Amino acid sequence: MKNAHVLSWGCPENLFDAARVKLHLRENGWHIVNKPADADLVLFNACGLRQQSVGYSLGIINWLKRKVRSDTQIIIWGCLTKINPNTLKQVYNGPTFSEAELERLDSIINAQKPISAVTCNEIMPPYHHTVFGLWETIYKLPELLFDRYYYYRCNRGRDVEIIKPEDHSIFYIKIATGCVQHCSFCVSCLSRGRIKSKPISNVVDEFKEGLRQGYANFSLLGTDTGSYGKDLGCNLADLLREMIKEKGQYRIGLRNTYPGALKKMLDELKPMLSTGKIWYIEIAAESGSDRVLALMKRGYTVEDLKECVRNIRQAWPKIVIRTQFITGFPTETGRDFAQSMRLLENLRFDVVEVYQFSPMPGTLAEKMNQVPSIIAKYRKYRMLTKALRQSVTK
Repeated sequence: MKNAHVLSWGCPENLFDAARVKLHLRENGWHIVNKPADADLVLFNACGLRQQSVGYSLGIINWLKRKVRSDTQIIIWGCLTKINPNTLKQVYNGPTFSEAELERLDSIINAQKPISAVTCNEIMPPYHHTVFGLWETIYKLPELLFDRYYYYRCNRGRDVEIIKPEDHSIFYIKIATGCVQHCSFCVSCLSRGRIKSKPISNVVDEFKEGLRQGYANFSLLGTDTGSYGKDLGCNLADLLREMIKEKGQYRIGLRNTYPGALKKMLDELKPMLSTGKIWYIEIAAESGSDRVLALMKRGYTVEDLKECVRNIRQAWPKIVIRTQFITGFPTETGRDFAQSMRLLENLRFDVVEVYQFSPMPGTLAEKMNQVPSIIAKYRKYRMLTKALRQSVTK
């Protein structure tokens, strides 16, 4: 029996894919070890969605190269391999594949059971390692401590973590991968391609299996769950309608629901929301400025977003709504940022994630006039501070 070490960094979809790869290895006779030094094969699912993630992933790769034996094979896969291959080549020249090419792993390990036949319903904890030097760590310490405290405040009093979840009480179902949007700042389409949805019957079968195992908390994953079914001739409302037919005490969370898609099916979704079975939904606002949203090519307006949130809360007032904002998007002015702060205050989301914009290669936003990094970071922490105050007063 050969030994393998699997680690991952990035979004929950990344962590889900890595857990599936780990299960695939086990079902093909591999023993999973906790240390790369004990492994014959090391697989790292590297995130490349933002510049900060790219730097962290490269740091982990360099660390792995120092820790493994000389005869250990390292394979880097995931978003980074498609999003920023030239940067990756500076530290690594081995085999690579993206999440859309997982079947390539079958030939690498001579799999008897193909990965297409492997069903997984968990995520791996994200890999945390200090890849920074001493002085850089000290410099980043206030930022790291603030982030840690903010995540603690968001999860405080909840029986299930809804930010950075590492909770085995959640049954994860990946309903789709890929995206149909063309946002000017995003590189997800490079790594995951166009949307590929899992048939409703397959999702419902996994849901029933989770219920049979005694799970009460479910989370539907996808690059854009709001656009689920566009390639199959159905939509998210059709899927939820079938799932909620099942009896029992359970609740379903929705990640990465695109506001434009939600707006189109609000009337269809309301009956499912009013059952109270949908306890959590993530709707990325990104900005409170219509001008910036247009530059982002998000395809909706601030009023569309407000309508979505109002209707969702009207259907089920207890629902947890999570959102994301980007500060320092190219050409963002003080007025644009003030509009984002005003939107945050008006809608009072339950959980707010704020990301400082970083230009990614091959995107339209990379070619736009950039906002100085110090201003983008200042706005990020102003927004996070406001969100933190709101969470304390709720």
